[in-house]
Amino acid sequence: MQVHYSSSPTIKTIQQEIVQFILLILIVAAVCLTIFLDVMVLEHGVGERSLTEYYQQVLIFSVACSFAYAVKIDKGNRHFHVLVMGFFTCMLIRELDSFFDQIVHGFWLYPALLVFVTCSLYASRNNRDTLEGLAQFTRHRNFQSIVVALVIILVFSRLFGMGELWKAILVDHYIRLAKDIVEEGTELLGYSLLFFSSIGYIRSLPHRDL
Repeated sequence: MQVHYSSSPTIKTIQQEIVQFILLILIVAAVCLTIFLDVMVLEHGVGERSLTEYYQQVLIFSVACSFAYAVKIDKGNRHFHVLVMGFFTCMLIRELDSFFDQIVHGFWLYPALLVFVTCSLYASRNNRDTLEGLAQFTRHRNFQSIVVALVIILVFSRLFGMGELWKAILVDHYIRLAKDIVEEGTELLGYSLLFFSSIGYIRSLPHRDL
């Protein structure tokens, strides 16, 4: 659906921000809907084979692909974007650990290390451009929201979803599902915010090789 904005720059800016706000509401609502379907409709919880888990994988895959696209369109910051793409690809591989565990338990570490080393070596071929790309990234309006999303995924969801905490809160009424919903739901929220912010960043990039 195409959105028609006002010809006035001021009104156009306000309209664009309102649209962004509405999109963010829908993305967050999708998190709650996914968990609701897993628990109330499908009744299989939020384990490895759940809509919640699959949705997380789709979101981080989309983020990795978006930065792969950035490698293509923004030639000036290619080395930096390869490094970021590699980071999110490693996160995707970690999310797919149950798949790799069918080979050998903990096998996900090996493809993740391969991606990390390959992308790091490529980025190190031009340290100056990589650092300049990082500096530009930190000045972007979506940088802080990307960082917040990563903190939610990598830190807050893990700490807030600790079993010891929820055993102390629920005492005799503790069930593993409650703890899993908190942890996986928070993680899914983080992935949703990461996806939303990453797309905003990619959309703002100049097409320097076209």
